[in-house]
Amino acid sequence: MEMGGKKYLTCYNKIIRKERKKAMKKIILILIGVLFIQMISVSETKNYIEREESFYNEKAEKIYGKLFLPVEKAVKNKKYTTVIISHGFNGSAEYTSQFSKLLAKKGIASYVFEFRGGSMKTKSDMKMTEMSLFTEKKDLNDVLSHVEKLKEVDNRKIFLMGESQGGIVSAMSALELENRIKGLILIYPAFVIPESGRELYRTVEDIPDEITVFGAVIGKKYYMDIRELDIYKEIERYNGKVLIIHGDKDEIVPLKYSEKALFHYKDAELKVIPGAKHGFNPEEFEKAVNFSAEYIKKQIRK
Repeated sequence: MEMGGKKYLTCYNKIIRKERKKAMKKIILILIGVLFIQMISVSETKNYIEREESFYNEKAEKIYGKLFLPVEKAVKNKKYTTVIISHGFNGSAEYTSQFSKLLAKKGIASYVFEFRGGSMKTKSDMKMTEMSLFTEKKDLNDVLSHVEKLKEVDNRKIFLMGESQGGIVSAMSALELENRIKGLILIYPAFVIPESGRELYRTVEDIPDEITVFGAVIGKKYYMDIRELDIYKEIERYNGKVLIIHGDKDEIVPLKYSEKALFHYKDAELKVIPGAKHGFNPEEFEKAVNFSAEYIKKQIRK
């Protein structure tokens, strides 16, 4: 009976081990299935790869930036059509990343960055009191030089896109960079800035050392630098095709400033988004990106 008992226990243990192995296999298969579902979910909702791509200018000042690439399977060493996106006054790369994520769905790469002194919380160097449209133009020129070196970027298909203050800065930079870019997209560009600056401060002596604008503190340099700037006369020198996107309910930069630009650019198209204000909601972002993607496709065919 004792031997029979041992045989019984041995046989029982073998059965238990066998059943455990089956159970473990089932658990592993279930876990693999769950992981596979999660991977599908991620690929459907996150159609981009994002990485920090900051750099330093010739003065060893940091310019914070991020590169967004479309998620594509089995594509190696691909060079992408790329859009450099400039944020507005006191803005951030986080805000302009909303354009990037939607562009990635269209198979278009993008680079977002933060101007030196471009906001009260900028991740780039320099104080906001030292910033002006011209320091931002210099930054954008440096950004283009950096982006051109990135292995994922097709140098023949780089576009500038700017929103609000980033729009007028992009328009200014495009005059110098025309031979290095494929096109220019302006989102409610703040062409109002030079005019409003001259109206606010009739003389140089009237400009305070520090001014609070929309809760941000800027310096005298900001308004000093634009006293002689005639932006509409300047943009007449640009020869490329321009896409302007603007909302008809924008109270900060009224639509009329973009409508006026149509008469000064040699070749420009204005897309008006009904009901949109200064700063888009998700639906308006999508419309703006759809307009932009259509424009980009036409430009790269040329």
